[in-house]
Amino acid sequence: KINKKVSLYKNGVLINTWNCNVGRNSESGDKKVEGDRRTPSGSFYVCTRNDKSVAYLSLGLSYPSSDDADKGFASGLITEEQRDAIKKAISSGVMPPWNTPLGGAIMIHGNYRENGATRGCVAVANDVMDVLWQYCMLGAKVDIGPFRAFGNQAFWKFHRYFFIIRHIKHSIFVLNKALCLHCPHNPVFIIICLLNFWINALKQSIISLSVK
Repeated sequence: KINKKVSLYKNGVLINTWNCNVGRNSESGDKKVEGDRRTPSGSFYVCTRNDKSVAYLSLGLSYPSSDDADKGFASGLITEEQRDAIKKAISSGVMPPWNTPLGGAIMIHGNYRENGATRGCVAVANDVMDVLWQYCMLGAKVDIGPFRAFGNQAFWKFHRYFFIIRHIKHSIFVLNKALCLHCPHNPVFIIICLLNFWINALKQSIISLSVK
């Protein structure tokens, strides 16, 4: 976050780097509570997309993370119920609750201003946001802070296998529902579905953003 740069990667290969605005108080530490005007540090994913944003376009991030929930509960900021709700959402790959004392609604959006700052979001120029919107679908990985070397090919190889495994797990769940609704005793149907899911998994590109 110190450099105020956003970098876009595809399968570990840098596509481009652009200037960005971050939370006004980000240099004083990590985000802890609602309203502290800090951009959170950590590993997140895109959990929502808004093409009607007041800030041109926006990609919602999965803050608070499981780690944030654990820290918030340990410090007495959130209840056990709130912690468990956040952790359940993260484990399911969906949007975590944004209405706890930890805050939420951290976005990557347009309306970048030179030497500007935000209330905690990451702002880029609108033409940059057009590019990010094209690449960053739901689930795209976003790392904020100097946490991981995105050019490390060993990391990307591991992450790709992890992504494929997660995709297949979801595919098996969908397949089970399909079998219940269609032809559960038809082996040809089962084989075609499995092949289709495997092909889709292997075709996926790993899109990630780094904010530093």
